[in-house]
Amino acid sequence: MNTTKKVGRPRSFDQAALGERAKDLFWARGFEGIGLAELTQALGVKPPSLYAAFGSKAGLFRAALDAYRHDSAEAFAEAFTAADWRTMVRRMLASAARMYTRHNDRRGCLVLDGARDSADQAARDAASEVRRRFARSMAERLTALGAAEPERLAETLIIAMIGLSGGARSGLPAETILAAAEQIADGLVQDH
Repeated sequence: MNTTKKVGRPRSFDQAALGERAKDLFWARGFEGIGLAELTQALGVKPPSLYAAFGSKAGLFRAALDAYRHDSAEAFAEAFTAADWRTMVRRMLASAARMYTRHNDRRGCLVLDGARDSADQAARDAASEVRRRFARSMAERLTALGAAEPERLAETLIIAMIGLSGGARSGLPAETILAAAEQIADGLVQDH
């Protein structure tokens, strides 16, 4: 007697690739700005397949955040390799400004702004966890570089990035965002 159960058809899509495609949609419109029907149509999957793969729209958002983290790791790599904390602060804010303004259709930061106004607690929690991990990574590197109060400085950088992201999302020109990042960096490195 065969006791093996069939569990359904195998997935016909790559979850990581779907997360990458969802990243661009959520980045452009935010978690609340795109509905499930529009998401599944744009991604070419049926809702049952999406739920089977990710559990929920928030699960798909988490996959999109993972894809975004990969992009941002590349964008911030130079900052994390700085030889001193002041250079790291300058590079961090300049990298954020460039990343937040490099696409006309996807401005700002997916982590900081993608679920900010969402009623979905799981989506907000996913974004908050990524933000906390990034702040911890910055604080650890700032500690290694000898910055005073590295945790506070890392949180200040996050707050500055929230402002830069908001400015980029509101349509301010890239030059304005880059100039603001430079001015904020000047203030932070002089105050410490």
